[in-house]
Amino acid sequence: VETRRLSPDLCRQVRASILLAGPMLGRFGQVELPPPGGDVIGRRRIDTHLLAFEAMGATVDVDAANMQIVIQSRRLHGADIMLDEASVTGTENALMAAALIPDTITIRNAASEPHVQNLCHMLAGMGVSIEGIASNTLTVHGARRLHGGEFTIGPDLLEIGSFLGLGAVTRGELRIKDVSPSDLRMVLH
Repeated sequence: VETRRLSPDLCRQVRASILLAGPMLGRFGQVELPPPGGDVIGRRRIDTHLLAFEAMGATVDVDAANMQIVIQSRRLHGADIMLDEASVTGTENALMAAALIPDTITIRNAASEPHVQNLCHMLAGMGVSIEGIASNTLTVHGARRLHGGEFTIGPDLLEIGSFLGLGAVTRGELRIKDVSPSDLRMVLH
């Protein structure tokens, strides 16, 4: 990865393109990206991401004429961040930017979904110390450098729920293997 400017054509196709902002900012101190694309299913603001980056010392400039968001910082620093909503991708972006800050970053009102926990465990396996995994307050002690590691991504809850729904609608029998029942409490309820 060498560029700090992400492809507008590719980013406009996928909502998740916003998740490149945190790692790029943490690694290079700068990222230029268009507003994320993909689905338009109601209010999908990115303020939570941008406010978290600003709390860590970044500046955010929205260039409306060129449809670009420029986020940059000479040096990100520790912070006590209160997310304005418990955004999954906002939490993940803050975590990934914080991973390379050799300081303490506290993320309050953090999302705690299983996929956020997966990201925390993966980052921990790469050298980042994270306290409060599975809670709404994460304390990140970033690393100067990450090292490689191995991690197995957990099951997709939406996929599991879809299969359960299909089984219920068809009154069929099915077995879904390798799930974590504790992650499915509401579905099982």
